[in-house]
Amino acid sequence: MVGSSNLERSPQGADRPTQAGAEAGGPHARLACLASLALLVASAVLVFSRTMQRHLDHDEHQFVASAALWARDGLLPYRDYPHFHMPYLVFVYGLLGELFGRWLFAARLVSLGAATLTLLLLHGAVRRAADAQAPLVRHGLACGAVLLLLFNPLFAYTSGLAWNHDLAVLLALMCCLVQGAGVRRAALGGVLLGLAIGVRLSMAPLVVPLLCSQLAADAPGTRRRPALALLGGLTLALLPALWLLLLAPQAMLFGNLGYPALNTAYRVAEGFERAMTLPGKVAYLVTDILGEPANLLLALLLLASCLPPGTRGAGTTSVRLVRRAALALPFLLLGALAPTPAWYQYFYALVPFVILVALGRIASSAPGSRALRVAFLLLPLAVTAAAWQTLPEYRTLSNLPDPASWQPLRLHAAGRELASLLAEERPMASEAQAGTPARRARPALVLTLSPIVPLEGGLAIDPAFASGPFAHRSARFLPADERGRHGLVGPDELEAHTAGSPPDALLTGDERRDDAALLEWVARHGYRSRPFGDGLLLHLPPGGG
Repeated sequence: MVGSSNLERSPQGADRPTQAGAEAGGPHARLACLASLALLVASAVLVFSRTMQRHLDHDEHQFVASAALWARDGLLPYRDYPHFHMPYLVFVYGLLGELFGRWLFAARLVSLGAATLTLLLLHGAVRRAADAQAPLVRHGLACGAVLLLLFNPLFAYTSGLAWNHDLAVLLALMCCLVQGAGVRRAALGGVLLGLAIGVRLSMAPLVVPLLCSQLAADAPGTRRRPALALLGGLTLALLPALWLLLLAPQAMLFGNLGYPALNTAYRVAEGFERAMTLPGKVAYLVTDILGEPANLLLALLLLASCLPPGTRGAGTTSVRLVRRAALALPFLLLGALAPTPAWYQYFYALVPFVILVALGRIASSAPGSRALRVAFLLLPLAVTAAAWQTLPEYRTLSNLPDPASWQPLRLHAAGRELASLLAEERPMASEAQAGTPARRARPALVLTLSPIVPLEGGLAIDPAFASGPFAHRSARFLPADERGRHGLVGPDELEAHTAGSPPDALLTGDERRDDAALLEWVARHGYRSRPFGDGLLLHLPPGGG
């Protein structure tokens, strides 16, 4: 099954299948395998359906727009436009966006694939940990792990959007799974961890537990080599990020370390009070995260896994894996609590690791142990509570056969409609220079805080607004000279920024709170406004038809 090939063998053969695990050819084992396969396929379908039906989140703009600017125009984050995250998804989304020709669809496919692989890896890891159990117990625990994650409210809320959570969590989980004795495994783990950090900076604290785990697991005479291999793989994976840091050191440091302070200042100015201080973040964790029955029962399952596990060998692969995952939990929590404010989706990174620790410990306990008995009382209750809360999130399954209803494809169609409308307003002939050979006109430039729609239509956007609303609304909290240095265009800079090269159109409506400066600009310059799409306003230059 998935994940078993990623785990190292115990040198004493401690992971050699027991009699119960050897019943692979029995009817119960075949039935359990079929049930696992059916569940995994059904889970993949549900995640796909949910991903395609989810409404656009404004966080998605900054990832998709940055990818399009790189893939279409060769612009680099930090150097050519403000970017407020680690850069690796720019290149992943950019390559796939060019391949599919549908930017949001391609980006969401990455998150969809990462979420689905996380489910598969959890199934494989828990099943491997339960190799001493009877086939039905083994597959029951593995399927329980899948259901706990699939119906967890944090997973349902976070997974599938075009942002940096799904892929970062998958890479961190893979790093935990492949870590083990030997230079090759250590190097591979370092590469995976480096990629996770290159996707999302909050994964950086994992360097500490994984390095400590590597040092503790290695034989006394070989501790330096695997630990150095881990650091070497980490450095290798971070080389592209280091290259961008050399190209634009101030901009990259500002985007990843300086901008969060501006975002905090914006929240304070808006009167936002929740999860703004460390005590407030802890209170948010207790009331909003653990206050949900599904998460509370998952925490109780984690506590139940701490009951005496029986006589399973302490040196087995599954025990070492669970210890690595358990050691990672405080550092994942640190990564979730570090940003201000702490948002709901930040805590998703803990969920797969909590499930792995809880069910991995229970699965690796001796058959008939107290932990196993308690688990089979709590596990159905936890799955039922999670499904009761989140099953409505998957109610769009009936729309799956109709691709026209898929949100990424709907936005692509809206982008094409916008391009056609602007082509009528701005004939291509007006772009051609007299006496020169015919050539393709430059795309119309749309100024907007919602750049995905024009990008889907092949239109141009202003790179200064590639982050969607984030740079624009936070600029006022920086002195004017620093705004210019970091390429931020706030309301005060909008007039000077557009002087001499006014946009061909403006698009507002998705960011009503932050669109005020754009609407004032429209009124000053006499642009004509008309409804467009679902709740949007398109603003066109004066004097058109």
